[in-house]
Amino acid sequence: MTWIASFTLSSLLWLSPPSLNSSPTSVVIDIRGMVCAFCATSLEDKFKEVKGVQKVFVDFKTRVVIVSFEGEVTLSDPEINRLILDAGYSQRQIIRSEESLEALQKKYAQGFKNP
Repeated sequence: MTWIASFTLSSLLWLSPPSLNSSPTSVVIDIRGMVCAFCATSLEDKFKEVKGVQKVFVDFKTRVVIVSFEGEVTLSDPEINRLILDAGYSQRQIIRSEESLEALQKKYAQGFKNP
């Protein structure tokens, strides 16, 4: 490798170093059967028990649950379904995203749009 190529590569790495902690992955879940604040709290507690969960947002009015994970940690759809069923609810839709929990809160402030 020539010194110019080496210098260019090291400059690029210095300007934009690879991130060791990628942005958290998130899931947005459309919940069925959630009708009160107690429902929201029970779902929030269920997800907070899971190792690797960074933040949980639950809104019983719009029936939306948003969970963000640390690094590359995530839950499979069957694992998410199990947690929701154990809490006494069901889900209609799961959406995976790389957006932050806060951005997803704004995006789903009105709940899921029915087709």
